[in-house]
Amino acid sequence: VSALDFGRVGNDWYFAMEFVDGPTLKVVAEHHRLVGEPLAPALTARIGREILAGLDFAHNGARDHKGRLLRVVHRDLSPSNLLIGRSGQVKISDFGVARALRRKVDLHTRHIVGKPAYMAPEQLRKEPIDARFDLFTVGIVLWELVCNRRLFLRDNEAATMMAVLEAAVPPPSEIRPELGTIWDGFFAKALANDRESRFASASAMSFALVAVQQHVG
Repeated sequence: VSALDFGRVGNDWYFAMEFVDGPTLKVVAEHHRLVGEPLAPALTARIGREILAGLDFAHNGARDHKGRLLRVVHRDLSPSNLLIGRSGQVKISDFGVARALRRKVDLHTRHIVGKPAYMAPEQLRKEPIDARFDLFTVGIVLWELVCNRRLFLRDNEAATMMAVLEAAVPPPSEIRPELGTIWDGFFAKALANDRESRFASASAMSFALVAVQQHVG
């Protein structure tokens, strides 16, 4: 989401951002689960590529006032902060707990942040995180759109965290056989428990989605 202006009125600081006229992806996903109709696979792939384009800029394009690469990791990505504009654009919002890695290879955090059902295993293990944390979350979001159900959410927070750490991720073809196996390989890589086995970057993950999109489109 674009930042338009910031300043101060008296003792109060303000931050002006663009208004995205449209629903959150959470609202869209909940509607499709309610009516029992999954989002069209080609549309899901397109939404994924839009999200990844935004993350690619955050990870590899955003710079500070001196032109130095920031390498911003969102850390709290979920359908509730992915906005679908009426023009078809997908916007990422709520960078409130984002961290800039700058030159660091990875980042240690003192506290667990974000929503348990959309966390990556390394955060729950209190290991260093990097941009692949956000990519794992994108994998969860897209799996839920394709399969039209929640992936790691359980009855309580502790059980949800345990599912993120240990639960096997069903291939979409087991849930929706009519899709074939085109999505299976993508999610096997996107949702690998070991981050070294995942996509290395948002652009690499987006490139893999191109092949999926061409097949399902």
